[in-house]
Amino acid sequence: FLKILPAMAAAVRWLRLRNVPLLRQLRLEEALFRAPSGAWVVTNIFGSAGYDDEGAGDTADGPERHVQAIAMGISGKPELLLNEPLVRSRRVPVIRRFTGGGTVVLDRGSLMVSLIAGASELPDVAPFPNELMAWSANSLYGPLILENGATSPAFGLFEQDYCLGDRKCAGNAQAISGGRWVHHTSFLWDFEESSMELLTLPSRRPKYRGERAHRDFLVGLSSALPSRRYFWEGLARKLGPAFGTAVEMSPVYAAGNAADEAALGCVEEGARASSTEPTRVRTRLVDWPL
Repeated sequence: FLKILPAMAAAVRWLRLRNVPLLRQLRLEEALFRAPSGAWVVTNIFGSAGYDDEGAGDTADGPERHVQAIAMGISGKPELLLNEPLVRSRRVPVIRRFTGGGTVVLDRGSLMVSLIAGASELPDVAPFPNELMAWSANSLYGPLILENGATSPAFGLFEQDYCLGDRKCAGNAQAISGGRWVHHTSFLWDFEESSMELLTLPSRRPKYRGERAHRDFLVGLSSALPSRRYFWEGLARKLGPAFGTAVEMSPVYAAGNAADEAALGCVEEGARASSTEPTRVRTRLVDWPL
């Protein structure tokens, strides 16, 4: 990996993952966040659809949807946010992130993008949640979706959600410490209503949602873009202008490939070795009570 992406302090390094378990992904992101400097983008996808997919991946996977994991914010309470009997019966792993934010179900319809940087990389972006969301919506995701021809319904930031019209197409969460920040987003390409049954209707929800059920509140990017490939190619074009620097894209690192897993391990261990903060890892599996 270090030969492919030589050390360039000003460059944004994009790690492209495929079918990497969520726990592994988040621990990598946590290590990069706690490093003293460096701008990173970490993306991950599940299923047969690759970064160049134009629809064949969904056909190959068939109609059955396998839920990879449920991600909860660092202070989330499973008993309030999850349909616990259903989660247990389906044997879905629940991961507590090191960031705040809400609870999301992740499967092959999820497009995950995490942005990691700090004041030294983006001095004009204040390290606060509202400012990070506004920057990403106005400088990165909005231009990406508009460029690909999605003009109606309009993409926008409503309260703390990315939306198409008045329906949520992505959730996001942040961690901020010492001027460093991570802003990660799970976009819905599409979604299966039965997967949403794993979640309860949260007691605290944005005003624009009202009492709408998940099926009436959520919308996938597939309603606005022709293929996943359009999204990833658009991201590749917009990252450089958003960060104001070059982007160095990694090969696709796939779960189960020993060389790929070793490369990711080197990146994570290098980040941990450079950190001046305590090395306690906050990303973990939720332990279910007996």
